[in-house]
Parts: sequence; structure tokens; C-alpha cells
Amino acid sequence: MNIKNAKGEIALKCGTGKYFGVINIGSDGQFLDRVENECKDPTTAKILNLRIDSDDISYSLFRDINSNNSNINILIGAKKFIEGWNSWRVSNMGLLNIGKSEGSQIIQLFGRGVRLKGKNMSLKRSTATDGSSEYIPVLETLNIFGIEANYMDQFKYYLRNEGVTVDNRIEIPIKIQINDSYIKEELLIPDYNNREFKNHIFELDSYEKMEPVEIDLYPKIDVLESNESEEIRAEYKKPRREIRSPEINLLDWTKIYYQLLEFRLQKDWNNIYFSEETLRGVIERGNNAYSLKCPENIIHPLKFEGVCELEEAVIIILKKYLQKYYNRQKNIWINRNLYLKKLDEENGNFSFEEFRVSIGEKELEIIVALQELETLKEDFMRGNTDNVYLTNVYFDRHIYQPLIAKKLRDSSKYSIHPNGLNSGEVQFIEDLKTYLDSNPEVFKDTKLFVLRNLPKLGVKFFDTVSFFPDFIIWLKNGDNSQHLLFVDPKGLIHTNGFNDEKIKLCHSIKDTEAEINTKLQKQGSTQQVKLDSFIVSVTSKRELEPVFRVKLDSKYEMNHILFQEDRNYIEQMFDSIF
Repeated sequence: MNIKNAKGEIALKCGTGKYFGVINIGSDGQFLDRVENECKDPTTAKILNLRIDSDDISYSLFRDINSNNSNINILIGAKKFIEGWNSWRVSNMGLLNIGKSEGSQIIQLFGRGVRLKGKNMSLKRSTATDGSSEYIPVLETLNIFGIEANYMDQFKYYLRNEGVTVDNRIEIPIKIQINDSYIKEELLIPDYNNREFKNHIFELDSYEKMEPVEIDLYPKIDVLESNESEEIRAEYKKPRREIRSPEINLLDWTKIYYQLLEFRLQKDWNNIYFSEETLRGVIERGNNAYSLKCPENIIHPLKFEGVCELEEAVIIILKKYLQKYYNRQKNIWINRNLYLKKLDEENGNFSFEEFRVSIGEKELEIIVALQELETLKEDFMRGNTDNVYLTNVYFDRHIYQPLIAKKLRDSSKYSIHPNGLNSGEVQFIEDLKTYLDSNPEVFKDTKLFVLRNLPKLGVKFFDTVSFFPDFIIWLKNGDNSQHLLFVDPKGLIHTNGFNDEKIKLCHSIKDTEAEINTKLQKQGSTQQVKLDSFIVSVTSKRELEPVFRVKLDSKYEMNHILFQEDRNYIEQMFDSIF
């Protein structure tokens, strides 16, 4: 929208919503003409779906950007922002082709972006006051993003000349050591050829029998509960809606089709095909294809603008349906084409050679403490020494060392890549180690090995989402048979109960097991493998009762859900498979 009452202002909004952003530019007319010319190409116009209009009523949005009730969260402009404005609200700046030589102007721009009121209007950061929270500095930090970002070096140069300390970050490497003798055990690990799957061409089926995708377009609201009684809750019934004719006939299906093509391109799904008719067929199936919760005015628009809102709802449904369908087909293909290979150092879980701990250069105490680990390297690898910031969750059956986790102290001041273990994962490793040490007779004829399974790099399972269980456990028997356990310690409060796909893996993985053993038999191998999946809940049973609506332990056991609060949960896991 070109704001006619405010020279140089162009407002941004989606559909019939409120303005969320403003472009402040000198030649707004010329800019809009260029945008309009870019959109004359029909294909481009359908993909971008931009509409240029004028607003003859509203006044300057930029002028009220600092007001408490301003809806403007994005401000786009040119160098005119270097002078004559400031804001208490700026938390992020993105710069494009600016600052290559204009060092002093960049100082002005950044300075106007960091306007902190501070406690009692002291204009100071919380670090300069007493009793501040360790998390407040995150909110008081100005984040700068940019293309052609070599201006940052000049910015730091100017800051140092002004006597301002510049906080660079340094990285301390902690190399991992892979146990070569464990690699020689010829442990088997599932794998598949993703390139072959990309060559597997398939078409979207509007009538595929799968669980409807769930879409909730209601505004999210907070629920206030009484501290005195758990029975008092705010409940809001959300009826399921269906999109039917004549509304379906009002939609611009060509535009919807191009939006889904763009979505496919973003996802790099070049091996799935669909047509306008197929997409329309999904929507025509109604509640058999989707479960839509939304206000009634969305599916029964009373104005032309409402049709655009309905189209957006349809696009959301179709994107989620396409995502689910694609992953389902990938899961089917993987189950048919999964194979076992020997674990070696080329596996994705060993794709990093070292943990890297990133710290601000001002955090001298942390830096010194972590650098001391180099002199204590052997003891740290064996779990014989610790420091106040990092720990090695030592377990001699883990395939590499160290297995790093943060200590709570000052944990927001440093980061680890790949991420260190969280508290639930640490507890699992410690409990597994304790059980193994206390029950040697259970593993008299069995070798046990453990490997942390990294997200995006390790073993993943598909249904409609990718799932990377946190740990892989191998049980290798004297007859060379192997039993693989995929274990994931996690909170379950935000799951879909027993229908959660990560929980259902304990059942579907048996189909994968059967496929693999059939292939081994056809290859003439006498070796057989077993696969199992477990979820270790760090959430208590009591907290999960409203989610799973069951109190019987047998129901959880049937679905391979273990509770970390049960001190014998490791024993329960092994008892269920032996």
C-alpha cells in the first residue's frame, strides 16, 4: 500500500490483516513502478502474488513506530535512516551493499539502533546494574545481518578507536577419538541411497489412505489455570470445517498450483508430480484428507477479500498434505530399499572431527578453564577430570570420546557444536552405564556398544516426519547376530499421545526388520538382525495423564515408552527384548 498521506512510505500487509511493515524510500512512485513491471510476467505474478494499492486514509506509520501499540515490526529503508531517527525497539538490522567505505555513517546507523532505556531510565545495560538476570543481555543485544559484510571489520576499527571493547568470539576445539577396536567389530547400521530415491518418480494421489493432515487456523491463546485447583481450565471447542462448493469453484486453482510448485522447488522434491486437478481432488475429499479447524468466515467468505484468505488456507492444507504424502512415499521406498552396511569412520555420525566451543573473548575465566583441558586431555577423555563448564559423560562402551555436555554455570555464555548432551541424554548414559556395571551376568555372552546419533547426519526414520533417535545401541552375540536398539530420551508433553509417529516407530520398525532379514536370506546370509525402538520419557507419568489418558503401565510398555523417573527403566528395556 502506498501511504498517500506520508511521502515515501509504502506499507506491507498480508491479505486483510494489519500493516506489519513499512518501506521508507525517497522515490516511492518509481519503486512501485519497477515492482509492477517485474510482476507483468504472468508466471512471476502468480508466484509472487503481490498486489499494489494505495491508502488514502492512513497517516505516517514511520512516525508512530515507537508507540507501544505499533504493529510495525519490519522497517525497510535506505541511507536516510542514518540521520534523524532513533528507536527503543530495534533488535535486528539487515544491511545490503552498505558500509564498504562509510565507516562513520555506519557508526551513526548502529548507534541509532541501540537505544536502551535501561532500568529506571538509566540508559544502561543490565550488566551495569545489580541483580540482573543472565538472560537479559540477549534481549539487549543488537543483531546485525548483511550481504557484503566487510563493513563489520571497519565498524570494529572505529569502535576500537573510540575506546569501545569489541567482543569477538573465539572457538576452542576438542578433538574426538574414535575407538578403532569397536569399528573392527563390524557393527551393522541401516542405510539407503538417497540419490536412488531422487530418481524414483511418483505422482501425488488425491485418494491415498492416510491419516488426515491437521490444520488449526485459530489464533493461539494462553490458558490461565487456577493454582488452587487443577480442574479449572479454559477450554475452547474448535469445530472441524470442510471446504465445499461453491467456494471451491471460486478459488484460483492456477495460482494455487504455482504456489505448490514453488513449495516443491524449495523442498527440492523434483521426483514428485501433481496437477491442478490432483490438488483440487485433495480439497474435495474434505475431512478424509484434512482436519481443518478455523473460524467459519474463512470457509464461507462474505467478501472478495475473504476468497484470498480461503485460498491461503487451501495452500496451507495442500502444503501439509504434500509434505505428509512425500514422506510417506519415501518411507515406503526406504523400507523396500534399506540395507545394512558395516559401521565405519565414513558414517555421518563421525562427520565432525571435533567439538567446537564458542565463547566471547571477554569471558576470560571460561576461556582459561577450557584451555586447561588440553593439558588434562587424557584424564578428560577417560572421565577422570572435569571442570566447571564442560563434562565428559564418559562411558567406555561409547564408540568415541569425549561425549560432551554443558555444566549449568554460565551456560548461556558459551555454545557447543555439535550440540552437547542435554540433561535427559546425560541421565540415560549414566543410568545405562550403572546398569551394565551392576549386572555383568546379563551381558555375559553379549557385547554392548553405544553411539550418539546426530540429527541430519545419522540414522533417520520416516513416516511423515524425519526422526533421528538420540542413541543407537548394539547388542552383539557370540553367534554374530546383532540387535539394534534406537533410544530417544525426550519430553512427551507436546506429543500426540500414542499416535505420535516417534512412538509408533516401535511397531513399524518391525516391518523394516522383516524386509532386511528377507533380503539377507535372499543373499544367502545366515545372519539375522533385530531392530527395536524405545522412547525414554523425561516427563513424569503424572504430567502425561492428560495427554495419553491412561494410567496403566502395561499400555506404556506395549508402546515401548519408558519413564526416567522409574529407577529400573533400563532393566525394563532389556527385559522386554531378552
